[in-house]
Amino acid sequence: MVGSSPVSGQDTSNPGRVVAAWSQFVSDNPPAVTAPVQPAEARPAPETRPPAIELRYVIDTVSHWQGQSACDAFNVAYKDASGALGTAAGGVERNNPRPSIFPTTVCSVALDASWEDLWLIDAGQPPNSTAATIWENGTDSGVRVALPGPHKLGRRHTSAHGQPELLIATLGDSGCRGAQKGQDCSSDWPFQQITQSAASSSPDLFIHVGDYRYYEQWDDANRWNYWLKDFLIPAREALLAAPWALARGNHEECGDSASGEGFTYLFGVGGADCSITIEPSWSFDVAPGGFDSAGKATATHRFVMIDTSTEWNPALKQAFIDAIDLSASESVWWVSHIAPVHLVKFGGSPQSNPGVLSLLDKAVAEKGPLCATDTGGTTTCKPSQMLLGHDHMFQTVTFAKADGSFFWPRAYIVGHGGVDLRGAGLKASSCTFDSFDLPGLSGKQTGTVQSRSEHGYVLWTRSVDTIGEPAGWVANPRDKDGNPLSAFGQPTPSCL
Repeated sequence: MVGSSPVSGQDTSNPGRVVAAWSQFVSDNPPAVTAPVQPAEARPAPETRPPAIELRYVIDTVSHWQGQSACDAFNVAYKDASGALGTAAGGVERNNPRPSIFPTTVCSVALDASWEDLWLIDAGQPPNSTAATIWENGTDSGVRVALPGPHKLGRRHTSAHGQPELLIATLGDSGCRGAQKGQDCSSDWPFQQITQSAASSSPDLFIHVGDYRYYEQWDDANRWNYWLKDFLIPAREALLAAPWALARGNHEECGDSASGEGFTYLFGVGGADCSITIEPSWSFDVAPGGFDSAGKATATHRFVMIDTSTEWNPALKQAFIDAIDLSASESVWWVSHIAPVHLVKFGGSPQSNPGVLSLLDKAVAEKGPLCATDTGGTTTCKPSQMLLGHDHMFQTVTFAKADGSFFWPRAYIVGHGGVDLRGAGLKASSCTFDSFDLPGLSGKQTGTVQSRSEHGYVLWTRSVDTIGEPAGWVANPRDKDGNPLSAFGQPTPSCL
């Protein structure tokens, strides 16, 4: 196989070898239109649609081979929902912002919604050919580039009552700092353990809330190698197990050229450079049971992706306005990195991240509240939950009435995916805090806080049996080995 021949990554006479591969959700949102202020339940819902998913693969040569893109050395083979085999062209080359730092070619392929399975093969070969393998440090890893197709999304699991069920895995803040920053990456970094455990559950999708790049040993002039060490190699099994939704963290903001450019080059949903410091908000829909051939589904859920990598950036206000417009769906979460509202006490004030909070506050003042009460007295929050990272712990803040319904979106922080942990320093792992300032609400509000300093991830399920939950999903927090976390218990009267 030409794609597996042992050649130097700089030998442009050869198409090169695949060194990483994954599939990811990307934006197919229509251009944002600023709508007049309306209550949350009255906003027209953007059309529900099957998600746009791309295959991306990385080749260890820069750009061209024998006058062609290195991407052209491969085709995509697939089996569709009817069982028929076929092939499609290889990827389109993404613009490399700095070949001196990223001596690679990143290729992207839009995946057809009818594909059930897909695998990367050498160009010109029949679809039943063996998949290309991933190489690591000049050695064939034996791991083949074979992935589930979009058609499997929502069709892999059933509930205890035989209903179609979605299963997702969420994690964040996964990189390793390195010995110079106090974290031993050989003994005190469970990220690969976490991703392998999560992948063993065969989730429909993974969501990463940002901060992939921490490693700072400075033992190699090639910043590309740090992306391999921090994320692409330890997450390899999970990257091939399901499509990913990838938020940008502050460690990937565009002020840090190597990490910021690396994120947009590899995972950006728009351009491959860092010319846009805040990516426009975008969304995708999923559904238990999947979408039919006409693009219809039941019990759909929307994820709205918001770039909070730069906390005080004025463009974040528009990102939140766009997110509110995208949130007029029956069930919706926001996914971003820095929490606007939370209680994290380590080394600072109880309520932090004032930049994100103030910009969300301005967006809510312009667009209307995130939660609205209908004539029956039921509170509807859109989003019902904000999935977040940035703080190196597992922490949730629930704003609920006596009947359990939310009066403001729950903050759910999954910043315990591998980086060194921080303890909150609270009185108890479950407690109440009565001094929250919430956009759209007057006065101080009370939330129930659950906090734990332990590495892990969270699995979530959604079916017609569970859409009545306040967030629309049932959470199953796990430790780094995949074991369920013990219960938090009843909250104490005060956190501090």
